[in-house]
Amino acid sequence: MSTTSFKSRLVGILLIINVGVLALSGASYLFLTDLGQRLHDLTNGVYHRLEIANRLREAADGRALAVRNLALQEDRQASAKAARSFELRQTEIRQALQELRDAVSNPAIPDEVRQKVDAIAVVESQYAPVAEHIVQVLKEGRREEAVTLIQTVCSPTLDQLMTAIHGYMTLTTQRTRDYMSDTVAITAKERMALLAAALATAGLVGLLGLRRRAKRQAHRGQSAPLAQGETA
Repeated sequence: MSTTSFKSRLVGILLIINVGVLALSGASYLFLTDLGQRLHDLTNGVYHRLEIANRLREAADGRALAVRNLALQEDRQASAKAARSFELRQTEIRQALQELRDAVSNPAIPDEVRQKVDAIAVVESQYAPVAEHIVQVLKEGRREEAVTLIQTVCSPTLDQLMTAIHGYMTLTTQRTRDYMSDTVAITAKERMALLAAALATAGLVGLLGLRRRAKRQAHRGQSAPLAQGETA
């Protein structure tokens, strides 16, 4: 085999190896990019909305507790503390609900998700003014009237609000689980494809190496008789 022919074959083998390595690198990059995007969508999408809903629920619980404390407290300082807590929770609920509505405003969000959020907003629009009215009544010292409003209006509406929030959180939790399951399945497929590509590249390199070795041995076998004939 001539030196030029050997170099050409060597260059061809190296070129194939480089192409295989580049292909694997590209596949790995796409795999990691897709995984990173899915994790970003999870943390900044459905999981983020679930976190907002948790804050909304906690604020609603805190507001209801503040109203009850205000109705039960006779100490002025304790009553003032409960009133401040109520105002704080009202603000937290408004902010959390607005965040949640903004988060589901994307057209890609399913309609059933937006409907759940709209249901929360409708009940909250009914509960908030009632709670504020009860607090004002309590500040004016009309405790019996406030207790009656809590029992007949506030508590049933609060139950509706918590049911609406629970409905949204149940749906979002299920969608989070489904998204995670899809991510695991897709990642497993991409990982297997990447492994198959790596094995194929390694097999190709090995095959080229074996062919090169076989040709060199065959060349040596052909050269030996010639050398013996020249010696004779």
